[in-house]
Amino acid sequence: MAHTLRILIPLVFLIIVLLPLLLILGGIQSKPLVVTGHTLAYDDVARIKQLVKQNDPRKLKPGQINTALFTERDVNLFLHYALSQSHETQRIMASMDFKPKTALLKMTITLPANPVGRYVNIIIAFEERPPLLTIHTFRIGSLHVPRILLKFIFRYGHRFFSRFDDYREIVNGIRSIEHIQLEQDQLSITYQWDPQIMNTIRDQGRNLLLPTEEQQRLLVYQQQIAQISNHISVSRTSITTFLIPLFQLAQDRSLKQHNPVAENRAILITLTTYATGRKLDRLISRELRQTLHRPRPVDLTLLGRHDLALHFLVSAAITGSSGSRLANLAGVFKEVDDSRGGSGFSFADLAADRAGVRFAEIAVQTRRSATWLQGKVSAAIDESDIMPSIKNLPEGIMELQFKKKFNDLDSDQFQQVNNEIERRINECRLYRSFP
Repeated sequence: MAHTLRILIPLVFLIIVLLPLLLILGGIQSKPLVVTGHTLAYDDVARIKQLVKQNDPRKLKPGQINTALFTERDVNLFLHYALSQSHETQRIMASMDFKPKTALLKMTITLPANPVGRYVNIIIAFEERPPLLTIHTFRIGSLHVPRILLKFIFRYGHRFFSRFDDYREIVNGIRSIEHIQLEQDQLSITYQWDPQIMNTIRDQGRNLLLPTEEQQRLLVYQQQIAQISNHISVSRTSITTFLIPLFQLAQDRSLKQHNPVAENRAILITLTTYATGRKLDRLISRELRQTLHRPRPVDLTLLGRHDLALHFLVSAAITGSSGSRLANLAGVFKEVDDSRGGSGFSFADLAADRAGVRFAEIAVQTRRSATWLQGKVSAAIDESDIMPSIKNLPEGIMELQFKKKFNDLDSDQFQQVNNEIERRINECRLYRSFP
């Protein structure tokens, strides 16, 4: 026993005291490793949309083997816009370099202001070891993590997490990858498509992202939507016809110790699902679907237009679930896609996107803001309270016309219209009165 303690005490001291101290002294640095001034460009958005469409696995037959090709620029685009959704005080920047047989991942995590340093810089070097990749080098700041320690962490980490269903499903998904190949400025992934793996991951993810309590909350508001729709005799109605009674219900439930943020989020999800004509079944477990109410279809409108209501609600739902940056980005994605053969780039649609983002930011920001919004909407609102005028905002701009007039998404011309949209949103009574 005494011998065991003599071994354990230094080990515990190493883990609790020395290891964090080493990380502070060697892992935190004063300068960032990854710096990017890259802004959202029109062609970047179009490229990401193209990649998503090209590599949609749902187009494949079960058992079919497919190879997805990504350039170094493609991967860095995904990294930049995915990681930019993180909180400002913990912003993560990353970039990858591809060379034959090797890949280098560089990351910088920005910390809150402190006397030690602002940046945690990480370098991970991968090398091909068919069928997948293996980590060759792992550095945190000036600290080099020995490979034997990495193997120890991965071995026992895998053994620990294998007890969880979610982890095992992810591992099964990785096993569908036949081969990863690294070339100069290019990454290729060859995989065998198995829809069953995706269905299983989706079922696991449903319960992970939406616990039973959240799913039950969606059912409450779905029932209210069904009641509202059954009392409407017309085929189209203002979005406020649903928003007011839904927020009145949310206010009543919040007064009974329910979380006002969670109540508001549930409204945004259920009303958006209903407005877009999708079924709530995809978010609800098989057991709870038995109690699901089916509302009568009614087109929701904003300023007399169905498309504006959809833009407002979809952006609000994304903001409520994932954050305002992702919602703003999704709105721009949609408009860029439309300019390439659809209805054209529309600043009116973009205004509805931004208004939906602002509405949802108040709805889920804090318990105080959520309660404030419930009170305002419950007391009755007009469309002009939540959506600005779209008068003289350009619409139907096709790709070549857009590039000729606005150059790009970070041009002064584009920002002028963008700033005008923000000014109009700020003048809406609901947003202007928010404390």
